[in-house]
Amino acid sequence: MNGYETELQEDEHYMMYCHWSDDLGIIQVRSDIMDNQIDPRIMDNITKTCICRAIPRSKIKDAIRKGADSVVKVNEVTGSGSGECRGRRCGLKIKALIDGYKSGEWE
Repeated sequence: MNGYETELQEDEHYMMYCHWSDDLGIIQVRSDIMDNQIDPRIMDNITKTCICRAIPRSKIKDAIRKGADSVVKVNEVTGSGSGECRGRRCGLKIKALIDGYKSGEWE
């Protein structure tokens, strides 16, 4: 793939890159977080657990906090697992969140 990547911006928190693909005629922008100073609630709101339905991790975590203790129950409450992939992409992520909640990794 022909193209080039250039650094757009950098500070102590993140680095942003821009990649132009001559073959596809698109620009991809990628940010790399350089440390963990970002509030986890913000990351939960912008991180999509279910890509097909654009369901953020915060919504999945809320369902788990309210008692959804299996992937099936989380899917029923949030609508995750009902997209084009039928849960193949998000199912393991949801299971990991449930396991993390049960083990006290997050509240």
